[in-house]
Amino acid sequence: MRKQRNPRGWRYVFVAVKSDLTRVAVIGGSGYTGLELVRLVLAHPGLELTYVTSERQAGKRVRDCFPFLPPYLSLEYQAFDLDAAVSKADVFFLALPNGVSLSVTPKLRASGKIVIDLSADFRFQDLKIYERIYGKSHIDPSLAAEAVYGLPEIHRQAIRSASLIANPGCYATSIILGLLPCLQAGLLSDHLPIIADAKSGISGAGRKLEATYLFTECDQNIKPYSLGRQHRHVPEIEQELSLFAKTEISVLFVPQLVPLRRGILSNIYVPLRPDHPSLDEIVDIYSRFYQHEPFVLVSPLGIIPCVKDVYLSNYCRLGLVLDQHTRTLIVVSVLDNLLKGAAGQAIQNLNIILGQDERAGLEFSVPYP
Repeated sequence: MRKQRNPRGWRYVFVAVKSDLTRVAVIGGSGYTGLELVRLVLAHPGLELTYVTSERQAGKRVRDCFPFLPPYLSLEYQAFDLDAAVSKADVFFLALPNGVSLSVTPKLRASGKIVIDLSADFRFQDLKIYERIYGKSHIDPSLAAEAVYGLPEIHRQAIRSASLIANPGCYATSIILGLLPCLQAGLLSDHLPIIADAKSGISGAGRKLEATYLFTECDQNIKPYSLGRQHRHVPEIEQELSLFAKTEISVLFVPQLVPLRRGILSNIYVPLRPDHPSLDEIVDIYSRFYQHEPFVLVSPLGIIPCVKDVYLSNYCRLGLVLDQHTRTLIVVSVLDNLLKGAAGQAIQNLNIILGQDERAGLEFSVPYP
């Protein structure tokens, strides 16, 4: 039996659990992304949460640690144990630090489990890049070659038959989605770089105690960081854009931390070729490119999206402005870093793998104000 909210009131009623629900585990279920996965799985009509881990909270009830979760959630956090885990779930979301998934994923895949990894451990085709950026040796090149980069807007067909998904980074999702139509239409100038100036809420740094992320450090402050190609998402962004364009694409990336709980706003400056289309035509190019995408919305001419437009949603919204004087297209791309930038996109990928409606468990209204 499972508890479900009574539509006539706030009480809960018991309903029978369907036998065809897919059993899901969240490994690393006490961080921001892991908790979002827990919340989304509980609300999903086709999924059943059967196993959640946290090394620090092991033995405690999940909802006692995080009372915002539904009162019917009776699961306790477990310390990860492979034998126990594989008997309890068919799908594993890994919300683990970079490098840790490497030691877990091979064993899960050997047991025939579907794995959706939200770290960077399987995002790179060139493992030397991964090893240089993350300072870790990749222990399973064959498994890395099996992984599919989980951006549905360009890899949907491969995702359908995948058993290992490398869920994209939050900044990477925002910037790649903002540039794909430009690349397909061949709008870029050959001589000037693309510049991506991106702001992220503090939850993008994870749930950890560091002086940089204390309230008094972040409030009333904007902090640039990891400049000069130091940010780990740069090679990921360039890899996917270059594969899509079938030519090398370079991006000058300037990330900044802003005093928001969640959300990313990327201003992307795209130098255009001399014979570029009009703004009306460019908006039409973007609209046609994303017309069948359930979670990418192109704003009408003259409307620029902001972070609140996508707060607590799985949408990426795009707005377009053309600066004729500098021949630059300004793409404004906004998303919720914990949803379309992480947990929501992971659920979207699982829906595709399971052959379910891609929007299942992800269509909810954005709160306002």
